[in-house]
Amino acid sequence: MKLLTSTLFLLTLLVPLHLSAKDTILISGSHTVGNLLIKPNKALIESAINADLSINENGSGQGLRDLSEGKCHIAMISSPLSVVASEMNKAFPGLIKVSDLKVFEVGQTSVVFIVNKENKVERLSKKQLQSILMGDVLNWKQVGGADERIIVFTMPRGDGIRSTVKEKLLNNNFFGVYTVEVKNDAIAKKMVSSLQNAIGMCTRRTLDDTVKSIKIDADLDQTLWLVTKGSPTPKEKALIEEVKKLSKASI
Repeated sequence: MKLLTSTLFLLTLLVPLHLSAKDTILISGSHTVGNLLIKPNKALIESAINADLSINENGSGQGLRDLSEGKCHIAMISSPLSVVASEMNKAFPGLIKVSDLKVFEVGQTSVVFIVNKENKVERLSKKQLQSILMGDVLNWKQVGGADERIIVFTMPRGDGIRSTVKEKLLNNNFFGVYTVEVKNDAIAKKMVSSLQNAIGMCTRRTLDDTVKSIKIDADLDQTLWLVTKGSPTPKEKALIEEVKKLSKASI
């Protein structure tokens, strides 16, 4: 028995360190970043940095909140840090301290506006689109479409797609009172595909043939970022660099 115990003790000393339990990196935030860059490459990233990933797609604003409250290691955002932080601090004053955060650009996409495939409208001017989103134009007939009430679908405050549209298209004015908020652009696409009088928004890289994109006279390029609280740890830095590399390869 003593011999067996001694043998087991010696074997534990010989087990290489790399066989110890992996670190788990908690990532929270933008559905766009998670869906485009992190989730499709999860296995590759985990292998490259020798760590497990736990991904929670709950919106850019909530990602920053989780990071600030110590509930995740890295936040995913798809609108500028200052914009997302401002939106969150309106709801939770003083929650996001931008000076405490480090932001890293990891990719690019753009926002597109989508309508039902049966909608006859093909193009909207910047002014027409602004008027629809702000609630000044309420019927498709006013912009060359059918005589139907317009339903606008967007994401919650703090979401990167919504923040990009608000900043670059609406000049930081508010959406109209008849806007319907949905969790993410995947749900927006489902709603638009089923309602002939709906208009919504999604990223160009997630656009599919279930809906029709509208041509608009506006530049809605969207940069994607990862954010850490303070300087990233070596494994967090390795993850960020791996995501950058994979993002470039996919373009």
